[in-house]
Amino acid sequence: MPPQPNGSLLRFGVFDLDPQTCVLRKHGRPLKLQPQPAKVLALLVARPNELITREELREQIWGNGSYGDFEHALNVCISQLREVLDDDADSPRWIETVPRRGYRFLAPVEGIGRVPAPASIKVEKPGLATHESPAVRPKRKLLPWGVLALVVLALCFGGGYLVGKHRTATVTPPSFTRLTYERGIIFSARFAPDNQIVYDASWDNRAIRIFTTRSGTPQPMPLDLASAHLLGISATGELALTMNGYAESYPVFLRGTLARAPMAGGAPRQLLEDVRWADFDHNGELALVHHLNGRSRLEYPAGRVLYETTGWISHIRISPRNDRIAFADHPIWSDDRGAIAVVDLEGKKRILSTGWESAQGLGWSAGGDEIWFTAAKAGERRDLFAVNLYGRQRTILHVPGGITLQDISPDGRVLLTVDNERVGTMALTPAGERDLSWIDITFPTAISQDGRDVLLEEQSERAGSDYLVGLRSIDGSPPVRLGEGWGGGFSPDGKWTATDVNSIPESTFLLPIGAGERKELRHPGIRTYAYAVWFMSDGKSVVFAGIESGHSPRSYIQSVQGGTVRPATPEGLLGRLPSPDGRYLVGQRQDQSHVVYDIQRGESQTIPGTTWQLWPAGWSSDSRYLYLYTRSAPPSKIWRLDMATGQEKLVKQLSPSDPAGILEIWQVHLTPDEKAYVYGYDRYLSELYIVDGLR
Repeated sequence: MPPQPNGSLLRFGVFDLDPQTCVLRKHGRPLKLQPQPAKVLALLVARPNELITREELREQIWGNGSYGDFEHALNVCISQLREVLDDDADSPRWIETVPRRGYRFLAPVEGIGRVPAPASIKVEKPGLATHESPAVRPKRKLLPWGVLALVVLALCFGGGYLVGKHRTATVTPPSFTRLTYERGIIFSARFAPDNQIVYDASWDNRAIRIFTTRSGTPQPMPLDLASAHLLGISATGELALTMNGYAESYPVFLRGTLARAPMAGGAPRQLLEDVRWADFDHNGELALVHHLNGRSRLEYPAGRVLYETTGWISHIRISPRNDRIAFADHPIWSDDRGAIAVVDLEGKKRILSTGWESAQGLGWSAGGDEIWFTAAKAGERRDLFAVNLYGRQRTILHVPGGITLQDISPDGRVLLTVDNERVGTMALTPAGERDLSWIDITFPTAISQDGRDVLLEEQSERAGSDYLVGLRSIDGSPPVRLGEGWGGGFSPDGKWTATDVNSIPESTFLLPIGAGERKELRHPGIRTYAYAVWFMSDGKSVVFAGIESGHSPRSYIQSVQGGTVRPATPEGLLGRLPSPDGRYLVGQRQDQSHVVYDIQRGESQTIPGTTWQLWPAGWSSDSRYLYLYTRSAPPSKIWRLDMATGQEKLVKQLSPSDPAGILEIWQVHLTPDEKAYVYGYDRYLSELYIVDGLR
């Protein structure tokens, strides 16, 4: 690191960095920052507006460690820095990523005189301050243990404390009242008039039901509403529902019909197809998210589009003043990462908080001056945050495990679920089914032709924002880490897999299974679209999903040697699972239905006898049969479809021994001989709470 002015701190914005100790402060208070990220930040800040290459960072900080370990470690460091600086990778204020090269610190930096630290501050490790006391007046001292206790409470509950000549503060922990005790998944919950709570849930893998309850009531009462999912409740007790929808990832209900029904009883009145979210205003008018022609549209009132995207919109809530709508904005359908946004009634949208790997659950504070939301920077264990309309953000609540904000009452009480989510992987072995999950968010992406090995993708917090790809044998031996990214399929010879990496979106990577070096295939101007990469049958090229500026997503083919990229499908069609004869891709349209796409003729063929809920699981070795599975709650079935005759035959049924809380079985892969399979399951175990006293 270049020498720094002796006795100076480096200041940028509201932050001060001590280059000698690598301690970072905001408004004079130390921030929690681990040593490695602190060293990376010190190197970047010391040379503002200068490109610091990844190679230089490796040499200066990691030395001669292995390249694979360094790549992951650096990506995790940058993610942690963006979190502590509240920075956004897409619209950076502090740290800019220069793809494939390195990073640049963007803000002006000034050297300032060193300010002596208060005697009560003790730094034990570089970049990690144990505690700090605020400035105090003479003869007004706090014992060290008292200061530490107040700081811990402030961090946990988002409160602050005041120290002054005539002022003291008390921090009262919030109270939690549990409302549900059965085992399963809660999809949605709302405060209702007359101190009631309404929620919909599936207990012990039974059908979804809508229930009403009150605090202190031991037994909830089901409403007489079949195949209904709760979207919202009006001030007069009218329900907004989606009827006959299908619950998929996160969860969100697809292909349902918007309906209104009185909570007191009565038949629902159906209004509009494929509405996924809705909220009432003060007058009983609905804002809604309408999925139409492959786009997610925020409409208010129905038919008037305020905002639309090729990604997806979730958790819309109208402000208490009825002048804005807050929502979570997700750029890619297959991922719940995204931003917290607000749009006014003229359609002017603003991003208030971004860079979240998981963003679910949202509501307006009782005063209407903040948006409260639950989100995570890595993994799926969400905390509760608040952001105001100027983008100022604070933490309200952190608990072990993940939480999802469901609603906020006018008197400030909070309705939330504590969610234990696990995405796992099961494989068929000679001894029966075996759980091959890696950490706690593990997706199977492929199974070898002999059924002995499985490719895995891990998205948990420990994997970092770029995720991990690994190989695991069905004998249960530990997984072997292959690299970073979204997992893909095996090469025909079984020696390679392919992946996309979030932080390097204009490249696809080939990872060796065994000895070898990672290969980079660059495709400038085409950003990968978070979809599996597949090898074509000859092993000489790969097919990946991508998106060019101003266009809809599609699939592209590129040689494994790199070079020219050519479109493989028309816009709006994403191809996967190339057939063994190299002629076909299984294509997914924007409405999520599937077709067989003939690459040679450039034509789509309807898959005989299929519905939108059937997803591809593989091909027979002669390309005669296509295997399809039902993406649903257990049990799921695998069918063999004769492409020439349209005849179907049931070949497998997937039914985990413990189905409670499993939202769906998906990512099913079957070997060509039908003897082995692997599948993923998404399990939520939810508990509903009223929380009082959050500030």
